[in-house]
Amino acid sequence: MTDPMPLIDELVLRARQLQPVERALLIERVMAELHSDVGRDQPSHSLAGLWADYGVAPSAEEIDEARHDSWRSFPRDAR
Repeated sequence: MTDPMPLIDELVLRARQLQPVERALLIERVMAELHSDVGRDQPSHSLAGLWADYGVAPSAEEIDEARHDSWRSFPRDAR
């Protein structure tokens, strides 16, 4: 595999020769290319699979009970 640094250094030198507006356009085009490349490499995942390792979610009743227990002593006298 060849070292990409000489090519990158050459590209940077050439980019420095551009006017600021031309550099901005170059960056915009490179970023658009990167964005499309990254989008292709990323496999899509379902949101359900995101939490699959955490087991079964608590039921609505369990959530209500925990909420009730948490707020039972609210507001407390802070003195």
